[in-house]
Amino acid sequence: MNGAVSDKFSVSPLHLFFLMYVSLIGFRTMSFQHDTAFDAGHDAWISVIIASLFTALAVWMMVFVLNRQQQEQANLVSINKRYFGSVAGTAVNFILILYFVFGSFVAVLYYLQIVHVWIFPHSHTWPIGLIILLIVYYAISGGFQSVTGLCMWGTVSIFLFIMPQLFAVLPRLHPDNIFPVFNHNLTEIMKSSGKMAHEYIRCEILLVIYPFIRNQKKAIKWSFWAVLAGGLLNLILSMVGMSGAA
Repeated sequence: MNGAVSDKFSVSPLHLFFLMYVSLIGFRTMSFQHDTAFDAGHDAWISVIIASLFTALAVWMMVFVLNRQQQEQANLVSINKRYFGSVAGTAVNFILILYFVFGSFVAVLYYLQIVHVWIFPHSHTWPIGLIILLIVYYAISGGFQSVTGLCMWGTVSIFLFIMPQLFAVLPRLHPDNIFPVFNHNLTEIMKSSGKMAHEYIRCEILLVIYPFIRNQKKAIKWSFWAVLAGGLLNLILSMVGMSGAA
């Protein structure tokens, strides 16, 4: 991945928000409340804030490294080779490729399970999986701009379909359930934060997509806005989950 990416294959700075947001908000958005509450109980929403702050710090560190590179070397492959050497850097890049491939495979399995359990519980799984793979192939074959377009609609759909449902359940919530605040010790809250950090582990995608963003210096702010938006959504979902408990 050397040289500047042509405008034909790059996207505007605003699109970095959608790319980062979709990487932060994934398939476990509907179930992370149980995992974080296992250690921190009704203080799990504090863990969401802590994990979001650490994610913002990680994004800032990545931005710091990217800004110190020449434009044609501001990507994950070149950075690893520069700081680890040619041999070790190539090995690290190969491991990261396996990591992304395995992560994509796990994501497809999770989405397949969600569609099968929630929408078509009596159907066979292979037709659903085939449809998902066809959508993935359509996005990849269309190039980076096609992937960005799907990320944009994925972001918009969350606000169109999830947020109205949250407003619908507001009358049934019990805000007293989140009190008293700080009823758990720091160790329990940090354990919960560690589990919540798994939701944001895909933020390193910034190092991969950075060369495909135009006006990169001006686009960086959108990555932080994505972290903020994702953190607020997870915070709302966490507090709703705590307030909705019996």
